[in-house]
Amino acid sequence: MDCLLKVIKGVESGMDFRASAGETVLGRSPRAHFRLTHPSVSFEHAVIIRNGDDYYVENLSSTGTLLNNTRIIGRIKLRAKDEIQIGPDTLIRVESTPGSSAPVHKRKLLIYATISLMAFVLFILVADPFGESTDSFHWTTAYNQLLPFAQAEAASGNLPPEIPNLLREAWRSERAGDKKGAGKWYLRLQILLAKTNEKSQILQASNDYPHALESLANADPKSAPPDHDHLAAALHQFVQRRLNVTSPRKE
Repeated sequence: MDCLLKVIKGVESGMDFRASAGETVLGRSPRAHFRLTHPSVSFEHAVIIRNGDDYYVENLSSTGTLLNNTRIIGRIKLRAKDEIQIGPDTLIRVESTPGSSAPVHKRKLLIYATISLMAFVLFILVADPFGESTDSFHWTTAYNQLLPFAQAEAASGNLPPEIPNLLREAWRSERAGDKKGAGKWYLRLQILLAKTNEKSQILQASNDYPHALESLANADPKSAPPDHDHLAAALHQFVQRRLNVTSPRKE
């Protein structure tokens, strides 16, 4: 891709030129590649040099050349929208360079990635990956009641403080489609719940109320809230059921 230059001020205003391979001399000389006729322009005022896909500008005139209002010293890389001042009355703008399309390309990739992510989230919400449409109850309803219960029990010292965090991470992983990661979190939950059973009696509650989880998930919103033992039983059953789904045992 060439470097496109356009005169935006001066006698040749509106004229453009494509600098390609090698060197492109800007000046008043008849031999200049990009000829500028104003008397303030030197015969060979500046040169555009291509190196690979990059373009550089270098001053050749004793009167100097400016790049974005700064005097050019040595060789400076050009970028899109740079402005080259050739004498007091001629201003040239760099319209494009080979690398100037990269930010646009990156923005397009970012837009596509965002759209893909939104489509995936919509799939998660609509496709019912946890089987709520076929199960006898809604997992989200159960989780939304069990997390506050686990947090309260941890705050009171009845459950290890790690349990609410593990429950949250397991649920998030499963919702994101990471069943393997969720299975690891649920397994750690199962182990911790077993270790704390002597204090919390959570396994006993689960045995006493085998349908606590179904009752919790399908309860009428207007009905009385479940008591402590039913919530404890439902928490244990929730972890067990989700562990069986995310980490099924091999026969």
